[in-house]
Amino acid sequence: MTTRKARLGQYLEWHNGSIRVTVPVPKPVQERLGTTRLKRSLKTDSPANAERIKHAIIHELKARIVNAERATDGLTGEAMDWRQSLVASDPGRAREAMEWLLHDRAEELEQKRGLTVAREFVAVATGEATPIDTLLESYLATCGLKPRTQDGIRRCVRIYQEWAERNREPTTMEQVTRKVAGRFVSDLLTRMAPQSAVTYTKFLGGYWRFLEGKGYVSEVPWTGQLKGVKQAQKRRSAVMEATTSTTGGKRPYTDEEARALLYAVPEGPVDQRTLDLVWIGALSGMRLDEICSLRVRDCADGWFNVSADGTGKTDAATRRVPMHPGLTAIVAKRVAGKKQGDYLIHDLPEPPKDSVRERSMPASKAYTRFRRRLGIDERAEGQRQSNVDFHSWRRWFIRKAKDAGCEPWTIADVVGHSTDDLPLGLTMGRYPGRASDKALTECVHSVAPPAASV
Repeated sequence: MTTRKARLGQYLEWHNGSIRVTVPVPKPVQERLGTTRLKRSLKTDSPANAERIKHAIIHELKARIVNAERATDGLTGEAMDWRQSLVASDPGRAREAMEWLLHDRAEELEQKRGLTVAREFVAVATGEATPIDTLLESYLATCGLKPRTQDGIRRCVRIYQEWAERNREPTTMEQVTRKVAGRFVSDLLTRMAPQSAVTYTKFLGGYWRFLEGKGYVSEVPWTGQLKGVKQAQKRRSAVMEATTSTTGGKRPYTDEEARALLYAVPEGPVDQRTLDLVWIGALSGMRLDEICSLRVRDCADGWFNVSADGTGKTDAATRRVPMHPGLTAIVAKRVAGKKQGDYLIHDLPEPPKDSVRERSMPASKAYTRFRRRLGIDERAEGQRQSNVDFHSWRRWFIRKAKDAGCEPWTIADVVGHSTDDLPLGLTMGRYPGRASDKALTECVHSVAPPAASV
């Protein structure tokens, strides 16, 4: 006897006993996206839950389609082909003939699609203007950033384009001056937190540096746009000030909070995995995603090889971290019986191939539930995010290493921070190279967990 499955709402379908989102892909971009439908499992068999959580996934998948449509705009691609042909043509009659042919094509477009489209086509073809997102996919294909970050950059460029169209500002990369960029950033600061504005200018700055290298722009107008903004986020140095104020922002754990988290009694397998992550984070200073990306081969001979594949958050993220004695038993248990290529934290669901979410996302959510269950949270009125999270273990590690007298440049090498912004950054950070194995080991060993009880 078979059980009849409940009918599902729009964009939902059953697949192997669970529910997934499915969004059709228009024919013009099917080849680019490699599929006729974008699909994403919701990891639930409850139609009610699926309806509740489907909207964010649908929005994300549709955004991918929109980006692909913009990247494959037939007229933009054709105009860029005309530009290359004009540049390659010899001066004189050959060039003149090409210009006449372009004039004929522009007249044809004016009749079919209007004067505005024709003018934009000619501007792109003659090199006077280039739509901002023309080279976006080329940049993302070579930037080496994680899919989720790439999706954030696409969203950032789209937000600028929508803002520019709405406010009659330039929508071509050559016309975005420092003043235009400044107006966009000022508008951002009226609608979002300064930290978000920092992220947007960082994303746009990276793309513009790529455009500058290709010769499309002569400056990067996004640098320095947040000078004078008191709350603007700055790169954190290895020396962090501890604070427990609800208005002090993100902070390390106090010893009392650390004790409660480290010695909590697990209520099941997920809690046990969370406790392992807590101990590794506390005694190594690693980011959560770095821990979840470790493979068995990265945990050998008393060392962690962090971001060994070169996909870390920064250049400094690829590093070797000594294994704290307090982690020996945890690591030994987790590598037992595994192959070299297996994950150290194997008990995490693998994200779908087309997902932009990191592998560590389920671990992050489980940790939040774990922390809140223990009553460890801190948010000012109206504040969405807590001042304490898994990253607070990284801050706690840095705080303890600093209090133990470790040099800030050594701490930076352990946790994968850039040393450029530290005092004597060039002299102490670049000239002598990274700290010795002995210094790194002494730094890690100087961090001691609090006693189980006071």
